[in-house]
Amino acid sequence: LQQPGSSAKPITYYNAFRDGVAAPGTQLLDIPIQIGNYKPKNSDGRFTGMHSARKQLVDSRNIPAIILLESLGVNKYLETSKDMGYTTFGDASQYGPSITLGAADVKPVEHAQAFGVFANGGDYIEHEVILKIEDKQGNVIYELESKKTQVADPKPLYLVNDVLLGVPSATPNPFSGDGRQVAAKTGTSEDQRDTWYVMYSPDFVTVGWLG
Repeated sequence: LQQPGSSAKPITYYNAFRDGVAAPGTQLLDIPIQIGNYKPKNSDGRFTGMHSARKQLVDSRNIPAIILLESLGVNKYLETSKDMGYTTFGDASQYGPSITLGAADVKPVEHAQAFGVFANGGDYIEHEVILKIEDKQGNVIYELESKKTQVADPKPLYLVNDVLLGVPSATPNPFSGDGRQVAAKTGTSEDQRDTWYVMYSPDFVTVGWLG
């Protein structure tokens, strides 16, 4: 189990786009705020003011994500996460606003599985390591039959994917390899212990972790 850092933010933005709380062009604030005793900050210690939701997500600013989560509620975040295949989340009472910043531990393979929902336009496919088993004569003993279940609305997912095409902002994307369009999200956990890079297209999902 590892903290996924800001690579958890797309779920909050998906919920916000789906529920009409925000759209990619909605102006969101990145300013000092306080929730109880919690004073969230950005990794660089700065606040950049008002910008579009698109820019705030591409730049991975923390305060806009927390403001969106506060308007949606932790329960909604957990419901969507569980629909996308995360199995390690507990009751909502265990979490606060920092869940959208990746403060709740996840399994990397389930993190990839969840981004598969984004890559598949809303369809959930359970991860599996065994695709086929053959005997020494080449007879197929077992072959995986992937089952798709639609768990997310493709329209707000499309908006999130379109935003994340801008990560990183360099064109062409240096991580693409063969020039295809790929969406991506970075993540850094508390005290920068863990660093993540999630990259996906309709063909594949790749999750990289350093920690």
